[in-house]
Amino acid sequence: GCLEQLVSKGMPWLVMSNQQWFVKDMVILQDKVNKTIQLISQRQQSNGGFSYWPEVGSTHNDAITSAYAMHFLLEAKLQGYAIPAGVY
Repeated sequence: GCLEQLVSKGMPWLVMSNQQWFVKDMVILQDKVNKTIQLISQRQQSNGGFSYWPEVGSTHNDAITSAYAMHFLLEAKLQGYAIPAGVY
């Protein structure tokens, strides 16, 4: 899916991972957040923005979805998730 869908899917996982009473298996949830971080990171382009689509060579990005992706990454970093150095 597109970047917006990826972040929208990952954001609730991130919120839930901060609420331990909400989830039975925290490891599974943390794995989902880490996978989302990995997928977002793979879409970063040389200009700092994030590719809207996952296809190799895709150059379409925009400020709104890139900011949305950075918001997710910032929240993840604040919760202690590892963000690749070159991404953040």
